[in-house]
Amino acid sequence: MLDPSRKKTVSLPRRVHVYPDCTSAARFYAVPAEPRVVRDADGWPRASLTLFERGEGAARKIAGGGVMLTVSLGFTRAERSSLRGRLADEGTGAPEAEDVVVVSPDWTEGEVTAELTAGVRLRGRPSMVGENECVLASDLSPDGARALRRAWLAGLPDARICYRVRALAGKRRTGGGEREGGRRGAGHRVRFAYAAGEACPWNLQLAGPPALSEEELRAGLTVVRLE
Repeated sequence: MLDPSRKKTVSLPRRVHVYPDCTSAARFYAVPAEPRVVRDADGWPRASLTLFERGEGAARKIAGGGVMLTVSLGFTRAERSSLRGRLADEGTGAPEAEDVVVVSPDWTEGEVTAELTAGVRLRGRPSMVGENECVLASDLSPDGARALRRAWLAGLPDARICYRVRALAGKRRTGGGEREGGRRGAGHRVRFAYAAGEACPWNLQLAGPPALSEEELRAGLTVVRLE
């Protein structure tokens, strides 16, 4: 389990919060300082806005729509490799980057919200596994669709994604003592020491902008003409 009292932040260049394990010197838990929009294999974000239009010419109007956004607390393969190398260089007890283990926290509860523009707010439950991915989706009223279209084409300047999550953390406990060793009557004692983690809940809030370019957002916009 992670030790929240020993957090440190590194830049990959994206800022990442790193927490050591309570008992293992080579195991770490990492979360990005801000949520990110998930990208597909070609690098395009999983962000889409669909608008429904009715009418012709000057009478054409937006009749509604739908929006979908997939977000996570994950890392790219390159970021994870860079982080392992950085931690190995800092003297973790693991001599090589391959020996450093970087994992996600043990999630237990969570909620994700995305405020895309005034009046358009998405809410969902994350997967609670690994990178804690969450698919946010909502239908849009005509007014909501018009407002989001304006913000979408402007690059979502005021948008903000927020994760409110809970995970298992640990408090490191150490101790030791002596006991008799060997066969009865051998007359010697053995000293021992131990380290263990005591589980406790840990609340975390991470928030930030979608960080999508106008080009990426325009690529995710679809207009459907209704008869």
